[in-house]
Amino acid sequence: MGGLLSSFRDSETVWYLSAAGRREIESDKVRKKTLHVRHTLLRNEYYIEKQPAEFRVEFTLKWDSNVIIADALYRMKKFDPYRILEVDISQSMASNIRKIALYKELRDSGRWRNGPFPFVTYVTVNESRAKRLNEALRGIGEAIIL
Repeated sequence: MGGLLSSFRDSETVWYLSAAGRREIESDKVRKKTLHVRHTLLRNEYYIEKQPAEFRVEFTLKWDSNVIIADALYRMKKFDPYRILEVDISQSMASNIRKIALYKELRDSGRWRNGPFPFVTYVTVNESRAKRLNEALRGIGEAIIL
């Protein structure tokens, strides 16, 4: 691809457009290695594996004075209930538990108006994290290892 692509290794090779590549396809979107690359790749891997009909990344949920930014809000088929995806690689467990508590607060508030409250799936990287997340998610979702 003669200078149109750049790459880096992060347990696998990650390719992205170089400045010359962006000019070639007339793109203004700059993609470079960031601290969130593994997070984004895991979210994208989930998308590719599940192939949902609708998938909105970084979806903001607001009610009262609360805000949650879900990694994705999605539906498997056009008229299915919504689902929420959270990707957990290195977030502190205390932060994860606070976010789960906010999801439960939103569910209990009755402020969700788009059908039944979404099932929350946490994708994580090891069994011990999945176990702790599943305890916190009881009644609202599940944690899986992808």
